[in-house]
Amino acid sequence: MGKCTYCGNSAGLFRRFHSECRDSFEKGLSRMTEKVADTIEKGTDLNDLISSLREICLEHRVPETSIKDKLIEGWGRALDRFLDDSLLTEEEEGRLSAFKSHFDLSDDDLDPSGALTKAAQAAALRDIVRGVMPHRPETGERIPFTLKRGEEIVWLFPDVHYYVQKTDLEYLGGSSTIGVRVADGVYFHPGAFRGKPLKTDETVHLGSGTMGVATKHLYFTGERITFRIPYRKIICCDQHEDGLCVTRYGPSAKPQIFRNGEGWFVYNLVRNIAKT
Repeated sequence: MGKCTYCGNSAGLFRRFHSECRDSFEKGLSRMTEKVADTIEKGTDLNDLISSLREICLEHRVPETSIKDKLIEGWGRALDRFLDDSLLTEEEEGRLSAFKSHFDLSDDDLDPSGALTKAAQAAALRDIVRGVMPHRPETGERIPFTLKRGEEIVWLFPDVHYYVQKTDLEYLGGSSTIGVRVADGVYFHPGAFRGKPLKTDETVHLGSGTMGVATKHLYFTGERITFRIPYRKIICCDQHEDGLCVTRYGPSAKPQIFRNGEGWFVYNLVRNIAKT
């Protein structure tokens, strides 16, 4: 007879846990995350939080070693709530910062899930919306572009995949047969007609490299191609889940797609800088 992983009592033949014990355990973890997020969102006193989390642990048989993980997860959950309106206010940023400091959470604790980076990005967007251009985070990384005079890089994105959407045109119903006589001196040449045009769109990968969002241009440099796009020449800017699609002015311009896994941020970054 196996013992239940959660309560330690007999679980029955060939069983490792009671379903009700597992459900209670998972509910406890969820309650802990929500408790942390609620505390940050509402600005509740942080001194009582740990005792509240311990009570949940006791009620749902969750080990207290899970508390730190729930503090980290709840911090990210609160950030997501703050970003529901796409903007992180200074007050909201202050609550997140105070919580991080109070529980001595490090950058390494918070950033594996990308939460800390997202908070920094949201703060940068807030400054841009207010007309204040943020300085690029100091990473020691060399800027691989030749900037225009007086221009600055706001954000660098490595490992960006660059695509161009092309439209191929083919004809259906055409023929290459010889001329067929219709009447004396008149010939109909089917081969001279190419039939009905059929357009097909294809997204072509042209390389990977570094994208730079600067104060006046969007830059890209890869293995085989380097270019910049003035914001004033972008007539269409679309957000993709994993990146950005821009189309510049011109009769033969093709949509250009930059995939970096951060569609929300790069889209808002480019759109708001282009407006300044």
